[in-house]
Amino acid sequence: LEESHADGETTTLDSGVLNAVMHVQSKSGEVGSAAKAENMLNRILEGEGPVRVRPNTITFNSVIDAWSKSGEKDAAARAEEVLYRMQDLYKKGYGDVRPDTLSFASVLNAHANSREPKSASRAEKILKHMQSNYEAGNQRARPNTICFATVIKAYSRSREIGAAEKAEEILNWMFDVYKAGNLDAKPNTIAFTSVCDAWCKSRNNDAVEKVESLISRMKQLSVEGFDVYPNEYTYNCLISTHARSNDSGKVKKAVEILRKMQDEKRPIPNLFTFNAVLNACAFTKGTKSQRISALKTAILIFEEALNISKKGDPVNVTYGAFFQACGSLMKTEDERKKIQKIVEAAFHRCCQDGQIDRKLLGQIKKASSKELYFRLFGKFDAYPEIHMKDIPMEWRQNIRNSRKKYI
Repeated sequence: LEESHADGETTTLDSGVLNAVMHVQSKSGEVGSAAKAENMLNRILEGEGPVRVRPNTITFNSVIDAWSKSGEKDAAARAEEVLYRMQDLYKKGYGDVRPDTLSFASVLNAHANSREPKSASRAEKILKHMQSNYEAGNQRARPNTICFATVIKAYSRSREIGAAEKAEEILNWMFDVYKAGNLDAKPNTIAFTSVCDAWCKSRNNDAVEKVESLISRMKQLSVEGFDVYPNEYTYNCLISTHARSNDSGKVKKAVEILRKMQDEKRPIPNLFTFNAVLNACAFTKGTKSQRISALKTAILIFEEALNISKKGDPVNVTYGAFFQACGSLMKTEDERKKIQKIVEAAFHRCCQDGQIDRKLLGQIKKASSKELYFRLFGKFDAYPEIHMKDIPMEWRQNIRNSRKKYI
């Protein structure tokens, strides 16, 4: 249109046409697409070019969404700027650009996905601002379950001091808002599990007790009609919290949780459940007898994990957890020699499954005696420093890129 109106003539477009163009631009996934979408919006607002069109909330939301999903370093801050610009324009009389739930939710998501310091605190501030907007009469900006869960997720990913406490505070606030009449903010399993994840990552001395308390609360609330029954990811968090603790009995407790899940089948354990138990074994410290006991458990759980795995599961993570357990629990060369047949068998099975990845190479080296490591990799020209480029394609053809742990 701009090229066809080079003579200075102007054309007025329906906002729907603009929104369609903005939607395509924001979803393109190209580098710099968010900036291009915002530049397009700025030109229209400033009256540049021959095209005249009045943007609305949908237009701004497309720009915010583009920044939210761009992955750029300052994406969250840029998305937030667009949100506040919407509010300023609305106050100046642009009635069609009032922020709604989607506007705020996209900014919250940008902060949750950001690695910037204090991003979780910024997300909480935005959520409080959203609640204030809603209480002030903006019914279109009603905070919902996703909004609260996103801020909780931001804290579960955060390295801020007290992040787990803040995550649980947001959950409790969510309940208060729901009980006050906002039925769109009903707590769910995802929100609870994200709080469990935050406690797991906190490494606080009372983290296990905190997660157990949350699970007990979930079970009670489910009886009262809330859709918050603990799922497999919730229990994976509990096992992983045990694994990270200093409790000498953590392997036994991790296995007990797994067996209870298997017996009750609500929920059914997945591969990540077994991996979490393997991690509990790998993180075991103590006497030689305690380490040997943990290794025996690891061998048993490893075999079970491979037997229940399905096509497409991240089995490379399972192999990695097992090799890590072998290397961590058998600390001396003599100890590793005693388990070299087990490690060698697991290695060949891993190769046959096409599951060798970059991280596994280091874990295998740590688990192997010097004699075994030479037997496995001595034929490679790059020995002893083996890299992925040295590994035959059939050994790594089925690896998955994700090493997701819990959720």
